[in-house]
Amino acid sequence: MNQGCCSNQTERSQYKPCPSCGQKGQTVKKITVQSILKPEKRKQLEENDFWVCENPDCSVLYYSSSGQTYLVEDAQVRVGFKVKEDPIPVCYCHGVTKKDILANWEKTRSFSELLNILGITGECQCEIKNPKGRCCVDDIRKIVLEELDANPRQIQASCCSTNCCS
Repeated sequence: MNQGCCSNQTERSQYKPCPSCGQKGQTVKKITVQSILKPEKRKQLEENDFWVCENPDCSVLYYSSSGQTYLVEDAQVRVGFKVKEDPIPVCYCHGVTKKDILANWEKTRSFSELLNILGITGECQCEIKNPKGRCCVDDIRKIVLEELDANPRQIQASCCSTNCCS
């Protein structure tokens, strides 16, 4: 089990603008970048400090303080927050897509039950499987709130309160 995605709150609060679009990116560990990039791109890694650009309209996925940039096409996985067509991956540890979330919310209307149905109950490896390098529970909550106009009181879970990563 991996507690890395929940235990590093201070490190993830550091931001740096993307050199391409200017949107502030969050820090991401080198292990995440190494795990997500195609093998030929991993060989080029020089830095230890990386950020992820979550702007869906920007082609940059990762960037470093020395100016290294890696594009979405350099990833060996489909980057869910950068694509608009199905399948849109959200939980990389359990193979959950945006479509799965939307379909199952209609059946449950309970966030904790939704996570159970989707299989997001433990044994996660977010740090190495998710291109953001962190737990997907907040992304799932955001999808439910924005796409389905859910009542925020129905969704009070965070990664650490669901024990998905510990």
